[in-house]
Amino acid sequence: MENYQNKGSTQFADDQIENFKKLSDLLTSQNLALKNEIEERKLAQVALSLSQENLSITLNSIGDAVIATDELGRVVYFNPVAEKLCGWVISEAKGKHLNEVFNIINAKTREAVTNPVEKVLSCGHIIGLANHTVLISQNGKEYQIADSAAPIINNEGLINGVVMVFSDVTEKYANEEALRASDESYRMLFDSINDAVFISEMTEDGKISKFLRVNNVACERLGYTEEELLNKYSYEINSESARATLAPKMKNILERKHALVETEHQAKDGRIIPVEISTKLTQHGNKYIFHSIARDITERRLKEEQLHDAENRYRILFNNMLEGYAYCQMVFDDGIGVDWKYILVNDAFTNLTGLKNVEGRLISELIPGLREDDKELFDIYSRVAITGVSEKFENYVPTLDMWFLVKVYCPHKGYFVAVFDVITDRKIAETDLIEKNNNLNDLISETFKINHELQVHKVELEAQNEELHAKNIFIDTLNWELELDKHQLEKQIKELREANNDLMRFNRATEGRELKMIELKQEINNLLQQMGKPEKYKIVE
Repeated sequence: MENYQNKGSTQFADDQIENFKKLSDLLTSQNLALKNEIEERKLAQVALSLSQENLSITLNSIGDAVIATDELGRVVYFNPVAEKLCGWVISEAKGKHLNEVFNIINAKTREAVTNPVEKVLSCGHIIGLANHTVLISQNGKEYQIADSAAPIINNEGLINGVVMVFSDVTEKYANEEALRASDESYRMLFDSINDAVFISEMTEDGKISKFLRVNNVACERLGYTEEELLNKYSYEINSESARATLAPKMKNILERKHALVETEHQAKDGRIIPVEISTKLTQHGNKYIFHSIARDITERRLKEEQLHDAENRYRILFNNMLEGYAYCQMVFDDGIGVDWKYILVNDAFTNLTGLKNVEGRLISELIPGLREDDKELFDIYSRVAITGVSEKFENYVPTLDMWFLVKVYCPHKGYFVAVFDVITDRKIAETDLIEKNNNLNDLISETFKINHELQVHKVELEAQNEELHAKNIFIDTLNWELELDKHQLEKQIKELREANNDLMRFNRATEGRELKMIELKQEINNLLQQMGKPEKYKIVE
């Protein structure tokens, strides 16, 4: 048993030793592996250090701003550009939440914009900033920026931070805004211009393409939709007569790169529209673009026709007017009018004055010595040409032995227009009339003397007449009185006659009445007698 136990103890020890050997070998092996791993990690750390140093140098050297945060959005890295744009140095910004050092707003609304790091931490993928984002630096300066943010994912696939890269695009944004504003202004001008605008290009085979763009006026004027016009060539909107003249006009455009022509467009409904087209050929890269602006000149054509008609009427009136017309330029010497040149005269001028082929010639050539003979005429024309105040006067030209009635006015300074009529016959008639008037005045004076004498005789006759009149009045009075006495006598005689007649009538009437009364009384007495009564009346026979 004892032997057995000794044996067992020895075996146990041997087993333990063996186990320790194996453990020692394992530890030695693991230690060697650990040493190798440590060495590898040291090498990796050195390599990582070198890599981080190179990365830091790279990030500090690039032109974009770079900010890195941890998984909670706290700043762990700022490169110099980020420091400049944000206005924070890394020593101050490190550990702060990104919202504190990265203040961004919308440039249009001025409202705060959600931090891109928060979006990345939320969604787990790359996020870009919206347009019109402005970064407000700590010092208050504003930068237009464009950026993107991406998650930092570790070996286990977990997000342990975010890296954000952004750049200052203020100048670029300003240029883009200016370009956009310019493009909007161009579009607004293009669509609001009162003329029709057509844009096309030259194709590779040297022909003109269909319209690339047209404005609203072009569509409204021609009666087509924009889609219909963009499917047409320029010659298709020209009238039949205008198409025949296209070739030389196009040649002129190609040679000079610009042309101003008048032609005719034909609308969808067949209307012919006279237009003035200004076309310019410009080169953009390897393309040649035609810019054509067409102005509707219907009203102008109408006015031109009216003007032409008016000019014709004026010309007919001008050439057939009875008065002479002369449009002249005054010639001055030291401010004094010394001559004048005929610019335009009418037929009546030649007919009235006898002067021919005067246009372009000086009066001193046509009538030498006129200035010396008629200085007042030169003074009048000079005064009107300088002051512009019109005058009217009569003038005798000894050289022509003619009288003129002249109306002169100034169309513009230094020039005058004389409208005149020959009044020589009138002047002769006036002279004759004056002579006759003088004779008449003499006759009137003589007549006045005779009339005065007649007046004296008239007064005497009137005095005699008044005396006769008084006598006539006296005679008339006597006649009237006699006539009155006659009437009174006739009236009295008439009254006497009427009284006599009344008396005779009364007598006749009275005689009959007395007889009847006697008879009546007799009857009454008879009746009384019959009644046995005494008679009442006594009747005398």
